[in-house]
Amino acid sequence: MTEQTMQKSAPGGNWQPTTATFFALVTVLVAYPAIRVAIPYLNLFPAAGGREWWWGLWSSIFVGHWICVAICAAAISSEKGRWASIGFDWKLFIRGRYVFILIVILAVAVAYYAPTYFYDDTLPERMRSHPLGPVSSAERMFWIAMAVTAGVAEEIMYRGYAITRLRRIVGLPIAVAIPAISFALMHGPSAFIPQFLGLYIFSALLFTAAFLFLGSRRLEWIILLHITVDLALIAAP
Repeated sequence: MTEQTMQKSAPGGNWQPTTATFFALVTVLVAYPAIRVAIPYLNLFPAAGGREWWWGLWSSIFVGHWICVAICAAAISSEKGRWASIGFDWKLFIRGRYVFILIVILAVAVAYYAPTYFYDDTLPERMRSHPLGPVSSAERMFWIAMAVTAGVAEEIMYRGYAITRLRRIVGLPIAVAIPAISFALMHGPSAFIPQFLGLYIFSALLFTAAFLFLGSRRLEWIILLHITVDLALIAAP
């Protein structure tokens, strides 16, 4: 993959970073991961007394992700750019809307029946497959929205926007390394557990390699892959 090929969908030759560009990069790469790491230590969502902590935690992450996307969108606008400048085309989701609706219906069915299949009538305090994963039918249905949010927002933040902008400012190697580290830290304190850290870094580099292989032009396919990986949790015990 040549630099010339990658620049086809990157910011144009006259592109200059704006104040909004740097604000978006600092927010996505520094501030948001720092907040995610700090949340458990702030004890905002105590685990005692039911599963309210789960809803508080993931609802805050849901909102936080879309705030970051809005900040990136504002930065793109300030640069007089388009979504294509980060390799993203919303039209894929519009063209494939009926397929996506069918997949969502199937996912809702899986989310509804999975707890009964795995747990019978007694729900565990935590998911066996992932300590922060969804347990009940309601949680698994919310996880469908969370998987879509994570796939869209995290790929826009850490692949589409961060890589295409940092590459113009500091070069490709650093533009790959910094978002990979930030992506890992964005997953909170679990990023400091060696096996999870390795998984997050591997995932970040895998998604990045796929994005670069596609010439930085087909972010939507990386988004679909990311959504599929996260969505699998609704079918886990």
